[in-house]
Amino acid sequence: MSMKTYALLIIPFLFITSCKKKQEGNNCVGAPESAIEGVWQTQCLSSSSTSYQTSVTVLCSTLSWQTSFFSATGCVESSKTRILTNSGGFFTTIGASSSVSGATEVDISNGTIELMPVTSAEASAMNASSYCGMSNWTVNVKQSVSGYCGLDFYGYHGAKSFSVYQVVSTLLYFGTSSASFDGTSAAKRFNTLGSLGYVKSQ
Repeated sequence: MSMKTYALLIIPFLFITSCKKKQEGNNCVGAPESAIEGVWQTQCLSSSSTSYQTSVTVLCSTLSWQTSFFSATGCVESSKTRILTNSGGFFTTIGASSSVSGATEVDISNGTIELMPVTSAEASAMNASSYCGMSNWTVNVKQSVSGYCGLDFYGYHGAKSFSVYQVVSTLLYFGTSSASFDGTSAAKRFNTLGSLGYVKSQ
């Protein structure tokens, strides 16, 4: 599976929450976001020879996510090659969804999207191809990425999308794009849930 495929799967989730409600410790008291507070993680998703896994941490004032990419199936730590993160965006709860029963509407603004190679071989390969127009990739050092890097798409800092989320049984789902509802405006808000579920781990 290509980086482009990975990026398209996770781009709908590129955001950080912002909550102005009263906070008590790490809990958002009385705010809609409190229903999904915690750490959520996907299962390991593998293709024929690679894999990736995404985790999302939700607090009252923040939601951060991280996707790790692996050069082998099974999301084995020793085969990890890159880490993609997002921070500094905004998440605004609108209310109950009128198109997805039981879901909640949210407006999402992307924060800073960063990519980091975690092996010297991966850093060297990225430098050799001037990935994202840069040739100074360094192991365990994040670099901001935005828009298209070759065929891979990472979204844009500050870009806004209109989505939904819902907890179904024990899994957290976010909205996904369809032909007429691509999330580019409130009128085109995602009206279906994606197939990628997050299980609460903490």
